[in-house]
Amino acid sequence: MKKILSVLAVGGFVFAAGCGNDNAEACKSYVDKVQDCGGTYASTYNDGWCDAFDESDCDVSDYFNCLEDALGSCTNGDFSGVDNTALAACAAKATCD
Repeated sequence: MKKILSVLAVGGFVFAAGCGNDNAEACKSYVDKVQDCGGTYASTYNDGWCDAFDESDCDVSDYFNCLEDALGSCTNGDFSGVDNTALAACAAKATCD
């Protein structure tokens, strides 16, 4: 889980610099899934974290949808079934054309 959050945090800075357009809802859905699971990393995000994606130029919502799917299900505050192959494939969806 730590690697997922690190990748997303780095991606957040890239997106805030000029990508995405209506990405905030997809981002919030992803963040909600992490927060609902609880555990150590639930407090990493706050409600305003996704706002940076609201005022952007291209749509990267598929990136957040991909991350949410790759997490799998939550068990005892952890996403122990993370699909690392799917997670790696998500990075290709985090770009602007």
